[in-house]
Amino acid sequence: MNMSKLARLVGVSVATVSKAFSGSKEISDITREKIFSVAREEGCYDKYCKALYTAPVIAIICPEFKSRYYSEQLSLLESEIRNHGGTAIVACTDFDKDRQEELLTFFTEYSKVDGIIMYSPVTDKKYSVPIVSIGEHDVYSCVTLSNKKATYEAIQHFKEYGHRDIAFISEPHTSGSLERFAEIMKECNLPIKEEYMTSSKHRFELAGYEAMERLLSLPKPPTAVIAAYDDIAIGAMKCIRDRGKKVPDDISLIGYNDIKETPYLDVPLTTVTSYNEDFCQVVVDLVFEQISSPAGNIHKKINISTELVKRGSVGPVKGE
Repeated sequence: MNMSKLARLVGVSVATVSKAFSGSKEISDITREKIFSVAREEGCYDKYCKALYTAPVIAIICPEFKSRYYSEQLSLLESEIRNHGGTAIVACTDFDKDRQEELLTFFTEYSKVDGIIMYSPVTDKKYSVPIVSIGEHDVYSCVTLSNKKATYEAIQHFKEYGHRDIAFISEPHTSGSLERFAEIMKECNLPIKEEYMTSSKHRFELAGYEAMERLLSLPKPPTAVIAAYDDIAIGAMKCIRDRGKKVPDDISLIGYNDIKETPYLDVPLTTVTSYNEDFCQVVVDLVFEQISSPAGNIHKKINISTELVKRGSVGPVKGE
């Protein structure tokens, strides 16, 4: 029995039958079971189940699994790939460029996946399967986040509340964010103090806690702080509280990435969002577009704007 006849028997479209057997979330459990039940009665269930193994396979090569930001995106990317009727496999580089090359070789030459999504590739080598870069790239199609405007909005938000002594907390993997901060501080005619440009050797919450301790120990601590990402901001917030101070009464704070916890903190965190669901949908749409393109590996650059989400962690300079 072909899929068209099965669809007629069930009373659904061929596309719905195809999505049911590919595991798409677009199909309700009730509809899926109805299709499966008729397929079993007609003796074609096993035949179409095998189609699962011919679904497009997309490899996702990411820097790490530990970060909330990356783990949230991986979950969304995997879900979008399934919605397209594909299967996702995930590998981690631990920020190692040699490991990245090894994984690219494995997925293109041995595993022979249909497409690859990877974060900020360091290679210019052209591979035999479509690759979409999350991050700027000249060889591969890429989807980038435009954080400059949102960083400008964050600094202007501080200025509106009278802040001029603004610090930035970074860590080893966020040097680009630190450079962008310095550039926009100049554009906003605000002083850049070397002691406020602080980078921790640690990561995540510990980086924020340790760097905030240093800032609070200065003869003149900053009145406002931007953290390279939300986990750092959360660590900084705890340090501020442990030192007997309050956010935003004593120090205002802004993070990046808008992870799921930020609205539910004791003081909801003002942060920069990239609208993760929309962003991941654009990435997956692009890789499937490349897979189906007659021209092969087309080259596109898509830029997604980020936006400042104002919550409760920014207030006026104390005493003003």
